[in-house]
Amino acid sequence: MEPKDPERFLENGFLSRWPRRHADRAEVLALLVGRLVAPGVRVTQREFTDQLRLTVWDPTGVRRALVDGGFLARERDGSAYWRPEADAEPSA
Repeated sequence: MEPKDPERFLENGFLSRWPRRHADRAEVLALLVGRLVAPGVRVTQREFTDQLRLTVWDPTGVRRALVDGGFLARERDGSAYWRPEADAEPSA
């Protein structure tokens, strides 16, 4: 069975509905983080939340889902976020 395109949950680049299936959610989260955070780049919480706000209805909830799902790493205090890459350290 071929995976479906996660873009089907987006309308004009905005997440129009939250997928019910875990596999679909994971695909959507991977798509979002891939579009919003370059590998090895560190962004502040405010920068990332502002970027998410342009793409999703609940930026803090989606940000939390990205961290909980392992798609995004963060400082303990939540001040900065980056894509966890096995071979790359985040840059300032």
